[in-house]
Amino acid sequence: MKKKLSLTLLMLSLLLIVAACGNDNANKENKETDQNETQSESEENSGISLTDLQGNKVELEAAPERIVSLTAGDLNTLYDLGETAVGRPVIRGNMREEIEEIPEVGTSNDVNVEKIASLRPDVVIAHPQLNKDVIPALEELGIGVVQMGANSIDEVKESIEILGKLVQKEENAAELIKNIEEASDQANQDEADKLRTLIIFGSAGNWMVALPDSLSGNMLDAVGGYNIAEDYEKLERFPQYAQLDMEKIVEADPEVIFFITAGPYEETVAAFTKEMEQNPAWGNIQAVQEDHFIGLPNDLFGANPGSRIIDSLDYLHEELESIAKE
Repeated sequence: MKKKLSLTLLMLSLLLIVAACGNDNANKENKETDQNETQSESEENSGISLTDLQGNKVELEAAPERIVSLTAGDLNTLYDLGETAVGRPVIRGNMREEIEEIPEVGTSNDVNVEKIASLRPDVVIAHPQLNKDVIPALEELGIGVVQMGANSIDEVKESIEILGKLVQKEENAAELIKNIEEASDQANQDEADKLRTLIIFGSAGNWMVALPDSLSGNMLDAVGGYNIAEDYEKLERFPQYAQLDMEKIVEADPEVIFFITAGPYEETVAAFTKEMEQNPAWGNIQAVQEDHFIGLPNDLFGANPGSRIIDSLDYLHEELESIAKE
């Protein structure tokens, strides 16, 4: 009887040990499953961390769903990346059809903060100079701000990379950058075909000359033009531009003058032409004598065209090539 009881107790003990081991394994598996699920949820809900073109660290809780762009070029880039926007600036010149119905928030350098806030954006893409007065107000409202302001082809490519990361479409961004690099290579003229060129930018009574380190100056260099303003003194407020110096222009005698207007094209050209007529020195310049005074489209050259810089390079190259063949 005693032996049977001992045997029974032994069997019960073994069953308890096996059951305990089974529970431990089950708990371990459940714990691992919970950890994996938590990690997956964490990855799905992970925020966005990037550095914008001006070196500012930008942290967002998640990829933005509602974006306002204060520059036409960055807006173009968003749409070429396959993204959309809920707000945009007033755009002069050609505009892609899909952005026509997007609510306007003002011009690039005069935006309405209340209008922007009413659109409930997760992030605003801004220009560091044109929008410097409203950026603090947007940040006070708790709106994330990504500052761009590309002044070279390389910076345009960098801005595309940043926006690709912002909207989590890095592969699309890489493809756009590749296309720009190919277009830049194709547009490059022979050194022998370099033409003495002047780029004038501005509006009535406020004319500036684009320096080589401006975006339009950089594009000119990329397609084989020679910027006569390479040694001009920079303006303090707009360091990529210089004051229009008639004496230096006459001395350099440009073969081509490109004109970019910040305002209504016809009105601005008429105002500049009137000023030229009042100053006989213009008549001594080869570009004027040979009618090589060429207006450039505002949507491609008035500011950073974003991913449309491919069109800008093609346009500039064709104009120079046409003159070089005369």
